[in-house]
Amino acid sequence: MKIYFLASLFLISLTSCVNLKPADFNKEKIQLSAEELSKLNGSYSIYSLDNSITLPRCLVYNFTFNQNNLPNEGDRVNLEISSKNRINVTIYDDNSIVKKKKLKGTIRNGYFESSSCYLDPFYFLIYAVTKQKTRIGLLTNGNLIIDSGRSTRGFMFFFMPFAGADDYDQNKEFKRLHSNQ
Repeated sequence: MKIYFLASLFLISLTSCVNLKPADFNKEKIQLSAEELSKLNGSYSIYSLDNSITLPRCLVYNFTFNQNNLPNEGDRVNLEISSKNRINVTIYDDNSIVKKKKLKGTIRNGYFESSSCYLDPFYFLIYAVTKQKTRIGLLTNGNLIIDSGRSTRGFMFFFMPFAGADDYDQNKEFKRLHSNQ
């Protein structure tokens, strides 16, 4: 009976969700559609304009750079639209590719929205489930605007689930380095 209870608690932790706050329309934004999604093609700086977060952290949850080496001229994130519901993300460190990721999503309210879920095992008994939702937009000056939210819940087998955390990054602007259109 106890194993069923623990299994059901684990499944509940997998079904937690993260919601983004409503988009802030204070900045001049391009209303993206399926036809205009290619305007996102290009390279963007690693750090947000306010230096509070990195673009790889917003797009690829569990990827971090060696913060001591940033930013260099060869450090950037490249976005390439492969279809109306897929964006190829390539992360460069010193002009070398260090990570590639395909974001799947849909266009909603003039933004590209993507959701993902990660299961991180620690020492075979502790698991952390992270759900991430990201909203990508484009400003009229060509910069990228990102809203990102993460919800993490943990579970330890043979024990009760332990607490989690929520993390939100709202209206983070990333400078466009060059366009690939």
